Amino acid sequence: MRKLCIICIAILMSYSISIADDESPAKEGLWERLRVKIENVTPKKKLIAVTAVGGVRGAKNELEELYWKDEVKDTDVPEEELLKFSTVVHAASEAPVEKALALLEGFIVENPNSFFVNDAKDAVAQLQQKPE
Repeated sequence: MRKLCIICIAILMSYSISIADDESPAKEGLWERLRVKIENVTPKKKLIAVTAVGGVRGAKNELEELYWKDEVKDTDVPEEELLKFSTVVHAASEAPVEKALALLEGFIVENPNSFFVNDAKDAVAQLQQKPE
């Protein structure tokens, strides 16, 4: 009986691990990938507070930011830019391909220096390849 219980537990654990592996973001669609990126971006808000900083004299060399493999970093993007891109992605995901292309190309023209321009260009390239 114990052996049967141990075998059942082992099968359940291996099954749950295989299910967890299947939910990788690489298998998600174009719109889901863009939504996840929008959620990971932190909007930069203008603060009206005054801040004072004190310090202790130390080494005059400034340290560069350390690189950690697989570290997820939040990116600061102006709130207006984040709102524009999220509305374009939401509207384009529910629109026909021609309308989605027009919305994304309009975003690229209006915001050529945006953080999201490369994502919008990738989305346009993928939509132009799809014969839907």
